[in-house]
Amino acid sequence: MDMKERQALGRRNADQQLGLVEQLTSLRMEQSLSVSDVAKDMDVDPAFVRRFEAGGTNFTMSTLRRYAKAVNAELTFTATARKTPEGVGCADSMTGSATRRR
Repeated sequence: MDMKERQALGRRNADQQLGLVEQLTSLRMEQSLSVSDVAKDMDVDPAFVRRFEAGGTNFTMSTLRRYAKAVNAELTFTATARKTPEGVGCADSMTGSATRRR
């Protein structure tokens, strides 16, 4: 994979990450949970939650799990590989989604 393809892959993965945060934020709002409610459940400052929701932080998987738990969401992840012209597999994308647990 050349540099241009690698950069495009990085952009697609970043877009997927932001999309996941948007899904989680939507789930929070659907449940009428405030930023303060989520922050309290996560044991963090509300400003941290606002930065997370704005995409202004490079969050850890732990933060992602804690936020999902606070909004009663179940996370699912999928990674796929694509074949290069030489037949060597390489990571092509990562997707994530959050659904409300019932």
